[in-house]
Amino acid sequence: EGAGVKNPGSRSEYGEQCAVFEWANREIRWETAYLFSTLNGVKLPVGLAVKCKRAGNRKGVPDIWLPVPRGDYHGLVIELKVKPNKPTIEQTEWLEGLKAMGYKALVCYGADEAIAAIKDYLGPR
Repeated sequence: EGAGVKNPGSRSEYGEQCAVFEWANREIRWETAYLFSTLNGVKLPVGLAVKCKRAGNRKGVPDIWLPVPRGDYHGLVIELKVKPNKPTIEQTEWLEGLKAMGYKALVCYGADEAIAAIKDYLGPR
């Protein structure tokens, strides 16, 4: 049931994130319709990157957001990585700040781990 990647030798954060959203699009749960991505990891030409920054793009914002409350949490945010990558200082600061504000904020390594975290957060259907 995991998402995985067809060619593990070419794993990328982009590919893993696509796999998370492919899974979410197949899920029959109203909550997954609210799952979205910041697209912060997308490489942009300099001119477009400047426009995005001017329009509010922030360094370190987590990759995946699920603004659906559960239990004591306001929502779930995930910084998606592939090994051996680690969160940047800015990403860690965002995750810690969001935790302090009542979000469940995680670093997940790969699509399978992120999907498992989303399923765990949402609980049984």
